[in-house]
Amino acid sequence: MMMKLPGRESGGPVVARCRSMLALSAAIAALASFALAQSNPFTPMVRSEFEADAFRDIQDEADMAARLDLTESFLVRYPESELRPVVLRARWNAFASMGDFAAVIGIAETALEAETAFMEGRLASLPDAETLPGFTEAELQYQRIKVSYYESLTEAHNGLGNYRDAVRFAELGLESASDLRARSITAPAPAPDSPEYAEASVRHRASEGFFFRNLMVAHGGLRNTDEVIDYGRRALQLFPDDLFTLITMSTTIAESLPSDDGSRADRRTEAEGYAAQALETLDSIVSGPEGSVLPPEQEADLRSRIRNALGLIDFDRGRFADAQAEYLAALDSNGRDSTTYYRLGVAYANDRKGAEAIEALARAVYLGYPGTEARDGLIRVYEQVHGDLDGMEELIDAIGQSLPGN
Repeated sequence: MMMKLPGRESGGPVVARCRSMLALSAAIAALASFALAQSNPFTPMVRSEFEADAFRDIQDEADMAARLDLTESFLVRYPESELRPVVLRARWNAFASMGDFAAVIGIAETALEAETAFMEGRLASLPDAETLPGFTEAELQYQRIKVSYYESLTEAHNGLGNYRDAVRFAELGLESASDLRARSITAPAPAPDSPEYAEASVRHRASEGFFFRNLMVAHGGLRNTDEVIDYGRRALQLFPDDLFTLITMSTTIAESLPSDDGSRADRRTEAEGYAAQALETLDSIVSGPEGSVLPPEQEADLRSRIRNALGLIDFDRGRFADAQAEYLAALDSNGRDSTTYYRLGVAYANDRKGAEAIEALARAVYLGYPGTEARDGLIRVYEQVHGDLDGMEELIDAIGQSLPGN
């Protein structure tokens, strides 16, 4: 049961980075002059006042839909403009802010190609470019932009279920993030306790954590359990209390325990630790000053996931009563989850509680448990208790109608 990254539906963590890219765009606009020659050779050249005014209109427009119209008009009117990469960046930012993943995918690679072509063209045209004023900041800005594009493309592909592409762009993003950090602390290298070093380290950790979490989602979609666990461990080294990672790790491990007894016991213990830490973190969030920003339905879903993981762990240990308690706690949070009812029914059946197993499995069937396992399990238990299947379908309907919300 793979967990979505929080906030992805509205553009997610990338939106903040898009806003930072807009700030870079505004800085370029402020530096641009109407002359063909400029003091900073890495700033795009603006060839007319009309072009500059059209670009400023884009920058001043707060409405994303209107900004898209302005950027489209600019690209048609000024196809050779050196501001084209920045305008494409503004289009990408607008689509990302609107949560339009398909459009983000359609524009981001084109925009990144334009950014790269501009930077490479400038470097090729300038002798001894590395010695020129502004080179270091221009290079760092380009690396930051690359990382932001890869973040956006990774998130967009995950949002659309294009998991192989998400893995590809996340891996490219990790490379670019490492390159950015290396360039941020090169000669003259700042001291480890300097603000420059700290800023580079914080930015790098944030990017790495973003890509690790997205790689967990993508590999989960591809059913690559080992990769999910590997990236989860790496993510927790950076952010030990990250709730998404803790819950994903506890559920992923609990749902895919190895067959070897020794390894199985170790994995159970690991998953149990993550689940316990996730509960503690969630309680801290809910009871803290930011608790009100967590919607009740999201909190309920998170608690249900954690309790399900703990139930699987108890069940695997043969502690069927404890597993039942965890599943019932999960249903207190999410009373219409067919998977939890199925697991609860299996726990009751293994504990030889036939009537309770029938009720739980019937609810799982009524709620549309995917696959045939719930119905198959119900048939077996019902026959054991009643000797035949007479009345089973009517019971499913009656029990289903008694569910909350019906």
